[in-house]
Amino acid sequence: IDNIGYYTLLCVYIVFTISNIIAPSVVKLFGTKLCLIISSCSYVLFVAVYIYPLVYTLYGSACLIGVGAAILWTSQGKLLLDNSNHKTVERNSGIFLSLFVFNFVPGNLFVYFYLRDSMDISVFDRFIIFPVLTLLGLIGVILFFFILPIDKNILPVERDKVRFPIRMKDYFVTFISVVKDLLLVSFRVESLLIIPLFYTSGLSINLFAGGVYVTCFGNIEAPLYTVGFAALSLLLSGIGGIIGSILFSINGTLSRRLTRKFMLLLALMVDSIALLLIYYNTPPYCNYPQPPPNAQLFNGALLHPSNLYVALVCSVFLGLADSIIKSILYSIIGIVYEKSMTAPAVSIYKFFESLALIFSFFYNPLIHLYFQILIFEIIFLTSYVLYIFVEVRVSRREMNKAETRVLPLNLFEVSNQQTEIELSL
Repeated sequence: IDNIGYYTLLCVYIVFTISNIIAPSVVKLFGTKLCLIISSCSYVLFVAVYIYPLVYTLYGSACLIGVGAAILWTSQGKLLLDNSNHKTVERNSGIFLSLFVFNFVPGNLFVYFYLRDSMDISVFDRFIIFPVLTLLGLIGVILFFFILPIDKNILPVERDKVRFPIRMKDYFVTFISVVKDLLLVSFRVESLLIIPLFYTSGLSINLFAGGVYVTCFGNIEAPLYTVGFAALSLLLSGIGGIIGSILFSINGTLSRRLTRKFMLLLALMVDSIALLLIYYNTPPYCNYPQPPPNAQLFNGALLHPSNLYVALVCSVFLGLADSIIKSILYSIIGIVYEKSMTAPAVSIYKFFESLALIFSFFYNPLIHLYFQILIFEIIFLTSYVLYIFVEVRVSRREMNKAETRVLPLNLFEVSNQQTEIELSL
């Protein structure tokens, strides 16, 4: 089947979007650690089926990883935020994102050196690459077994429910409870204001990893461009993501000095610079899975022939901006929502992020690169403006809490002063 990789990814994100509705109830019922272990196995299986791919196994594993991804992201988001407070959430979210984007490094580094002189992937190459990637995935699954059982990680009610066998009645009651939480979280003013930024996060993934920019590396007919450089692009995006996450997380001080609004503005500026360079350096139709026959893939860019090194620098910028966006989102979720609402909040975040990826998968083959850049910039700018209102509401809430804490202390001091005066008289 032509473009089966494209369709399997579309299947992944459709199932992922739907599964975000049930993921919080699964995590609440089974606990974060068990959900992390089981859901991560779906990723290993998805990679393993490419060793000897069949149509049914590819689509079956795509549906399975869609369910697993929803549970995995909800579990690790809850684990992160439940072990953070207002002072540590920025540092912890940055550390988490830096470790997450590090997964771009080992696999893509291996694929780049293995395929750097190849123009396509042979059957023999597949029997070498995918077993190695499957082994790396299994190592990641094993590491989840070493997560320490921290008492404050799971609320007492949730800990009591992690029992076997799980009855259908227990799951139904938990599901109804979580759906109520999802509705409560969804219709909060902060949620409505931040949804466009959730959507922007999905479009950002689509740009550098979801098939737009990576596809360009496979279609540009210019010197030095090979299949291996698509992996190098993802590798450099991962390095950019690590840099952005570290900048955000250095003891949580950098983001507080510059504020989250400034950090998001920095991400917007970095993305804008990268997309401007891509506009000048990349032919408009090279993001199509099957470019039109008359498309100019060699001299079609404003800067021709396309410069490979400029293209790779853009990969770093895209990864850097994406990591800042995600660090800010986890940070603001941890600050805005109560501990009991973190799982529903993360699910809503992932729901709209994956929804953006679904829509983009439908229009990727229909809209050339320059229009996709314009769509992204408009949505990102709108998201930034709305996010400012979220920060204003958070600042007001924190000021009100501070005044509430100070007021009883002042009354106590006044009472003590009056007592001292009476005793002296």
